Amino acid sequence: MIDSRTTFRPRREPAFERRSRLGRQLIAVPTVALFLVPLWLMVVASLRPPGEAPSQTVQWFPSAPPLSNYVDVFEVVPFARYTANSLLVAAVAVPLSVVVASWAGFAIARLPRRSSMFLIVSCVVVLMVPATSLLVGRVSVFRWLGLTDTPIPLMAPALLGTSPLFVLLYAWTTSRLPKDLFDIAGEAGLSPIATWWRVAMPMQQGTTAAVASLGFVISWGNFLDPLIYVYDARWFTVPLGMRSLAIAPVSDQPLMLAASVMSCLPVLAAFLVAQRRLFAGPRRRRSA
Repeated sequence: MIDSRTTFRPRREPAFERRSRLGRQLIAVPTVALFLVPLWLMVVASLRPPGEAPSQTVQWFPSAPPLSNYVDVFEVVPFARYTANSLLVAAVAVPLSVVVASWAGFAIARLPRRSSMFLIVSCVVVLMVPATSLLVGRVSVFRWLGLTDTPIPLMAPALLGTSPLFVLLYAWTTSRLPKDLFDIAGEAGLSPIATWWRVAMPMQQGTTAAVASLGFVISWGNFLDPLIYVYDARWFTVPLGMRSLAIAPVSDQPLMLAASVMSCLPVLAAFLVAQRRLFAGPRRRRSA
């Protein structure tokens, strides 16, 4: 029985936790400002009337912001189609990257130590290989298969987890999980796939959020692959479609900057969705 007269006092935050939180804030605030200031200047420049000469000084606030630049972008170029193509590629590539990278990381973590270290070193070596050195072979393969001028080559890297870094992240987080959980799952008759899905993945939500957000950024901002594989304007993605705006005269640069602002919005939205998983600490249980 709990006495009704018992008062519950809120748990005081230890001094070292307060200092640690303050230190993180002192680092986070300047870092965020370092990235937000250029974004804000880009927004201000995108609101400049088209045809007007660029200002010789830094403008922190627009004088008379015309929102027509954001409407004119869709009339000058098919920006809606570019956005739909980029979202289609990301919608396929991001989940596929998470699944493949988590499978590979789970397998590496569950292998014997010698085999696991060999695969980890192999991932590090592959990570150091320049991506441009593989372009000739990839173009030859996709052209032989008849897949060029389609969005399939833009999604194909997800079949390998997009980046060896994602595999290493999952391998590291899986290796830090208690081994007793996997032993219990094996004794309960769970298959490796069921163990991966029901045991490993629920405990790696932060890693999944990080891999998904990074995979979205890589897919959304990819310019080189569409430039090489896609020739039909119907399949242009946002980075490739903005190239036609980048060659506009200096007086018409507000249109390109308006397109740049809109292209940043999905990335910011993806970060806002993932940040609760990325920075959420362990929840404390209330004691009765």
